[in-house]
Parts: sequence; C-alpha cells; structure tokens
Amino acid sequence: LGLSRVFWLMPVGSAIALVAAVPGTAWLFPLFIFPSLGWNVMYPHFTEYLARRTPEAVRASVISVSNLISGLLSVIVTPVVALGVDRLGFRPTLTALAASLVAVIAIAYLAWLRADRATPFEDGAPGDGRPDIDAPDAPAIPSMPAV
Repeated sequence: LGLSRVFWLMPVGSAIALVAAVPGTAWLFPLFIFPSLGWNVMYPHFTEYLARRTPEAVRASVISVSNLISGLLSVIVTPVVALGVDRLGFRPTLTALAASLVAVIAIAYLAWLRADRATPFEDGAPGDGRPDIDAPDAPAIPSMPAV
C-alpha cells in the first residue's frame, strides 16, 4: 500500500467501520474488528517511520513517548465513549466518535504531509549525499582501532 496510503486509509477505514456499525444490525457487527485491525496494521509503519527519522540516541525515547501517548489516549477515550453511550445512546456516540476520528486524522495527515515535504530525504538514505546520522563517531569497541 505504501506509507502515505496506510497513514490515510487505515484511520479513515476505521471511521467508516464505526459509521457502518451505527444502525446496530447484527450482520454489521464484524465491522467492529476493523478499527483494531487498522491501527495494528498502521503501527509498524508508524514506528518504522519514526525510527528512520530520529537520531539513534533518542530513538527509543521517541518511540516510548509515542506508545505512552497512544496508551493515555486509549485510557481517556474509552471511558468518554462509554459515558457517551450511557448518556446519549449507541448511534449518536459512534457517529460523534467517527466524525472526531476523521477530523483528527485529516489534521494529522495534512501536518504529516507538510512536514514530510519539508524533508524530502531521510538522513542516511542511499544516494542523498548526506551522512548517515546513525554512523558511530568512535569505534564500537574503544580499545580496538576502527576498520
């Protein structure tokens, strides 16, 4: 699919699955698996994208913070959706959730496209003429000369 299509199709497909499930018919129930599937398909692409664009010294921290934010959002959104279902009902809550998801993803996707155009080449990409940011400045084993 490619990175750009995955970053766009998976969240939008998740929102469409939520909207399709709004009528509450039993035969549409399998669509509820798609949001989870979509995010799990997108996660390795997102992590790899972050890994290629962050220096090795902070790579683990950036990916950890990304996972932390994802977990915190799940902890916040889940009770809010449950409260919405209790107070407003199933259909209005899913419709609002799908609309919110599309709005957030559209903003994030456009911001990503803009940022990605600002840096057309990854650091260390073959043929871009720039040094690899992950190249060590010192030999791996300090007591041995660099080969």
